[in-house]
Amino acid sequence: MFKVTIHLTQEGFSKYFFLTNTRLILTLSRLENYRSIILAVFKFISLLRSSELPPWYQRELALISQTRFRFKEKNKPETYAVWISSHMEWPVPPQLLFSGPQLVWEWDERDGSGGGLRQVRRILDTLTIDKGRAVLMASADEHKKISAGDTVWQKEPIYGTQYKVEKLDEEFIKRVNCLL
Repeated sequence: MFKVTIHLTQEGFSKYFFLTNTRLILTLSRLENYRSIILAVFKFISLLRSSELPPWYQRELALISQTRFRFKEKNKPETYAVWISSHMEWPVPPQLLFSGPQLVWEWDERDGSGGGLRQVRRILDTLTIDKGRAVLMASADEHKKISAGDTVWQKEPIYGTQYKVEKLDEEFIKRVNCLL
């Protein structure tokens, strides 16, 4: 899974939820802001695809992560236990349970085939709009503002969290695909 998290400022969030009596303006306002953020993410992915991604850069990332891991400050035991238990479900060998989630490894370039780079390129090629999901989260107060119109929220049965699922329109999907 590849996850991108974007936090909006209060101003950015309120622009998204620009509330007005005219339904058309509410719809356009909502579409413009979150769509511009999705477009920016896919522009960045497109930039990564066109980048060189040299092996020395990966070596530097590996060295920095090793240094951080080696000199990491100690956590409270209960915090560390929760952290370890949450990472036990990761697909890492047991001997890497403590270090795996924190370390970056150098690409294996011994055979000269560029295996690490090839794998990164393959992963980048799978990051497409039709295989992704955009999730917008807000506080309960913001949900009330949105619900002023004809928006119908569904309720998650266990926690009672309100949510709404919408498909992106074909025109927007085509626009994003032009970037890739």
